[in-house]
Amino acid sequence: GYLIAEAIADRGLHTVGVVFERAATGYEYLEFFTDACRREGLEIVHSEGVGQADRDITSTVASLMARKPDALAYFGFGLPGIEMNSALAAAGWNPPRFMCAAFINCYVVPQWMRGLQGWIGVDQYDEQNPVGQALQERFEARFGYRQENCVPTLAFDCGAALARGIGHAQTITPLGVLRGLEKVKALPAATGGAGTRISLGQWNRRAWHGVDYLVLREINEDATATRLVTRFRR
Repeated sequence: GYLIAEAIADRGLHTVGVVFERAATGYEYLEFFTDACRREGLEIVHSEGVGQADRDITSTVASLMARKPDALAYFGFGLPGIEMNSALAAAGWNPPRFMCAAFINCYVVPQWMRGLQGWIGVDQYDEQNPVGQALQERFEARFGYRQENCVPTLAFDCGAALARGIGHAQTITPLGVLRGLEKVKALPAATGGAGTRISLGQWNRRAWHGVDYLVLREINEDATATRLVTRFRR
């Protein structure tokens, strides 16, 4: 939410309409995004909850259009974002629009790559991360193609952290591995921007650390890949 609010404010926009899913995750997203907007001086002119599997977002888009926000923000698991695209196209309205990390579904579900065109989404892949690019090169050398997205980098990071956690474990039990994982510190990450590190601890379950762990990306015009839009403001 904070990255999205920064990006909206940095574009010189002042008002935003919010669509969130009526689920625990959606309500939590909304809470933090509201705080982020307060910090950035953005005004939320309309906020509306939708179902996670709603297929008709026409009335929601009509309500947003009536308030004329400078930008839209969506928080949820992804499907309503695709349906919003259809409703926006039918209404002839193409505002700047931002979504949470549900955006990365475009790498997993092929039809979502085209379905989410026009959205700027929170992502975890940055071509300028040398650890991630070294991983891509090794992958391509072995399998003959590249996966230019965060799915392989996340899988690699999880495996690398877990392997080291098991290595640090004094006993190979659930508690032993937990204590071993807590000893994983400052591991260079393939995910996120350059300098992202993985550290765990007794009170630290976040794993990835770094100002550019999260970035914003958008889908290319041919809907075959994504490109970097912005990193966190420094």
